[in-house]
This record gives sequence, structure tokens and C-alpha cells, in this order.
Amino acid sequence: MVLSKEEQLLLALARMAPFEQDARTIQGLLKDSLDWSSIMEMADFHGIAPLMYWHLKQDIDNSTVQGARNERLPAANQMNAVIPFQVRNDLRRAYDQNLVRNKILFSELKKILTGLNAQGIQVIVLKGALFARMLYGDPALRRMSDIDILVKPADFDKVAAYLVNAGYARSSSVEHLVRERRYHHTHFVKGAILIEVHKGLAQPRRFKINLDHMWKRSIRIKIDGVDALRLSNEDTVLHLCLHMAYHKFLIYLFWWTDLYEFIKKFAADIDWRYVVEKAIEQRIKTSVYFSLYFVKRIMKAEIPAFVFKSLAVSSLRKKIIFLFLDENKLNLYKFAGKPRGYQLALEFFLIDRIENQLVFSVEFVLRSLELCFYKWIPQITRIRQIKWIR
Repeated sequence: MVLSKEEQLLLALARMAPFEQDARTIQGLLKDSLDWSSIMEMADFHGIAPLMYWHLKQDIDNSTVQGARNERLPAANQMNAVIPFQVRNDLRRAYDQNLVRNKILFSELKKILTGLNAQGIQVIVLKGALFARMLYGDPALRRMSDIDILVKPADFDKVAAYLVNAGYARSSSVEHLVRERRYHHTHFVKGAILIEVHKGLAQPRRFKINLDHMWKRSIRIKIDGVDALRLSNEDTVLHLCLHMAYHKFLIYLFWWTDLYEFIKKFAADIDWRYVVEKAIEQRIKTSVYFSLYFVKRIMKAEIPAFVFKSLAVSSLRKKIIFLFLDENKLNLYKFAGKPRGYQLALEFFLIDRIENQLVFSVEFVLRSLELCFYKWIPQITRIRQIKWIR
């Protein structure tokens, strides 16, 4: 990868336990002249400022450096000697603010899980609320903008009623109303807290996700002493890959950190053959292939070679995808600005089958029409009133 010095430092500090090579990289970079304002801007955008602060305040011994022999990360006092005072303050502030916000979110999640458990409603906790403790240990290290939960479609109305009674408002923005009709999640908002309730993990007409099977394979856990569920190891990998592709790889570095740390933590317990089998069966092979390809390239994740061989996409599709993405850049996108048409074209070619690409195209047209009707015809107060456009 062709990275600036500032990007190299950011990437070297984006793992819980940096590699031996990263330790040498950090030591060398800290002796050089760095654009700290650029580093802070990228760290804030990519959501790893709290993790950077955690690293920089540690007096890290060899045991925290992967594969270390005589190499070690610079001690905290050495780092502090070369990092500008304002940057140290900004990193600490990012850590403290994230800790306060995440405590609020976890407190709210505990209330929600307790209330739904009392009604006999099962909940699978997704992404940040799961990973903050399971992967990072310190809940301040993982940025969380919301709480993502998965519920069974049959339970959704009960969950919605519970959240409304708890003071949440169902999002009524045009974009969210259209998404609620055509996709798989709904937003509930209370003050600065956002709960994203998922009935599925992907657009049902585009992919063949077997939710019943995922629920059967889910694993019981406790969050702050309250019963909850999480996806199986294999389904977590599939979900994270699909989530990255859903965002057209216009993503934050901490999402790569999530996937990398999950694969590392459960390396011995992930059935990669099952991952391959389900990726093909569920028509998400292209999304999974490129997500795993990039996490291996960017984060040096250890993924068996047979996975890439089994998921291999055609050379033509690969060439098309790399017209949009640059594997040598940290942000992956080749062109600045990322116009909407550019992202739509990439999303189109990340879909496995021609028939599903056609469905995607039709859905885009219908969604655009819905948005136009909702915005420009005042008497239509709810998207659900448009009966004829489905």
C-alpha cells in the first residue's frame, strides 16, 4: 500500500496489539516530522482516536506486540515527548467523551434488554454494542454512534411499541420512512440516543439470507448481567462483510479493526468452510470476497488461502471493481468526492447475480419515485399510503 507517513502511523495504531513491524514503524515515524493536524483529522474521521490515546498512554511491554522479540512500542513517556501537547489533550478528550457516551448507551441497552426479556422477546446484539467489551475490553475504545439490535420479524411491532412507550420516537424522516418500507431496519430516537432495530441483515429481494438458521445458531451471552444473544462466529463474519459492502467500502478504519479483531480472537473457532458455503448459498460471495481481501491487505488478518480460492470472483468482475477501488489507498476510493452515481455503480457490481442486479435497478427507480412523491405531494403524509407503488 502507498500511504503517507500520517496514514502509516494511524494504521499501525489501529490494532489492539500491533505487530512487531508496526512497533518499528511507530518508532521511526515518531522521530520524523509529522502533520499532527492531519493525523487528528483522520483519527477522528476513522473513529480510532480513543484507541490511539489508549496506545499512547501505555507503557507497553513485549507481550502486547504480536511476534515481538526485542521490538516494543515506544514507552508512553517517549511518545508524549514528541506528540504536541494539544494533540495529547485532543486524544484524551476523544477517549473521555467516548467513554461517557458509551456508558450512556450501555445503560440504555441494559434497560431495553431487561424490558424485552420480560416480554419473552429475544434480541441479538450487533456490532458496536457487542464488540466494545468483547473485542476491546475497554468500552471507551470502540466508537458507537447507535445501538444495533436484531429482532424476529414477528416481534418487531412489540419491540416498536416498547421503545415508543420508553420515550423513543420512530424516525419520520423521508429517507428513513422509505428505508423502512424497502429495507430491513428502523430508527428509534430519544434525545441523542439512536436505536437501530433490524428485522433482517440485508435486502431480502437482493440476497437469500436464512434468518431462521442464523437465529438457531445464535449464541447466548450476557451484557451487563442481562441475557442477550449474538450471531455465531461464522454469521458474524458474514454480517460484517455484508455490512461493509452495503456501505460500498466507504467506511471507517475502526470497522476494519472490528473484523480484524474478531477474526483474531476467534481464529480457532471460525469454520471457514461454513463461511464459504453460506456466502455462495446466500448470494453474497462478491461482498464477502472483497471484504476479506481488504481486511487481509489492510489489517494483515490471517485468513486461510482456500477461502479466497473458493470465493474467487471472475477476473472481469474483479477488474470492474478495481475501476472504483484502489487497493493501495487507505480510503480505497479512487476518485475524490464519491458521487452518488459512482457509489451506485459499485453497489451494482458487488451484487452476485444478474437477476439480483436487475432487482437492485428496479428498486432504485421505485425508491426514487417514492422519495419524489413523498417530498412533492403534501397530502401524502405517510409512505404507506402509496399502495400502488410496490
